[in-house]
Amino acid sequence: MNSPDSIHYFTNIRWKQQEPKYQTLMEHIKEGILNQALQDWLPSSRQLAALCSLNRNTVVKALEELAWEGWLISFPQKGLKVNTAMAKTRPSRQAAYNIPYKLKQAALHNFPVTGIRMQETAYQQAKARFLQQYDGTPPHQLLREWVYHKWGFNAEASHIGFAGSIFECNYILSRLLLDNADSIIGSPKARNALAAHLPNLDITLISLPVCNKRLQLEQLKQILEIHDNIKFLYLHNTLDELALDPVAIINLMELCFRHGVLIIENIVIHADNLLHKMNLCKFYDYKHYVITCIHNQLIAGEQFSYILAHPSILEQVSRMKENMHAPTHLPSLAYHLQFLLRPRLLHKLKSD
Repeated sequence: MNSPDSIHYFTNIRWKQQEPKYQTLMEHIKEGILNQALQDWLPSSRQLAALCSLNRNTVVKALEELAWEGWLISFPQKGLKVNTAMAKTRPSRQAAYNIPYKLKQAALHNFPVTGIRMQETAYQQAKARFLQQYDGTPPHQLLREWVYHKWGFNAEASHIGFAGSIFECNYILSRLLLDNADSIIGSPKARNALAAHLPNLDITLISLPVCNKRLQLEQLKQILEIHDNIKFLYLHNTLDELALDPVAIINLMELCFRHGVLIIENIVIHADNLLHKMNLCKFYDYKHYVITCIHNQLIAGEQFSYILAHPSILEQVSRMKENMHAPTHLPSLAYHLQFLLRPRLLHKLKSD
């Protein structure tokens, strides 16, 4: 039998999949995601079990399977609610603790989960393996290739043949880029002169501070219209923290999609030699954009937001826009918009 760490562990086990009640459960969960995507809607396993007259273990298996299929696209910060309805017996408590981990492992099949870090020892070991097989392909090209393979759990589809998890590949490549990045972060006067260098760079990243939690989209629009080689937008804040107005987030994303710009959010930088330089951004006048240029490389951190969506969810974009009302929807909205809209951008980049 495959181990729980195997990519085939959940995909090979179609537990009670043919039972009508199980199928009903799956459909209810999918319907809940589509119709209430703006809310932390995920019910407890007890509620789901009662809904379809199934036991909670069946529910957990259904959630795991849906995670592998790319349906579970939001992990609340306080933990998955499925573990709140478990019985108080010791085995059940243990199972409850494992649920978030299992679902996040399953989710890695479709997209990276934020907040995961690799220990330094593991990083150095994985880095050594990576460098043994690295063929000198530009890092940003490798990232694109991995994106096109839909963030497979193993990176063996990549022509470099690195056999680690996609998270390992992402993290290692990020750190390697960071250690070697030629970052240009100057004084406000130097920043004004920096614009002249933009056309000469293969990869350009814009760093976007937020003033009073409001996006100055017009300024960003002007930059993107003038410089067509800009490929990345780094946000100092996560999308959750970015704005109180959900419409502003949509406008930002659609603006970036139209110009073929990938969004990188809330990057955590570990290399001490560049940490100070990057922190200089906070001293700048937040009424302007800090433009950070990376020569032939992509700025590195531990989180990247190349995220793909299930096609059925992608179809719900218009419905979501119509239903955006309450500010309380913002935390989930930020997560869901990433999955809903980013495939359009990836398709555009691939076609280019």
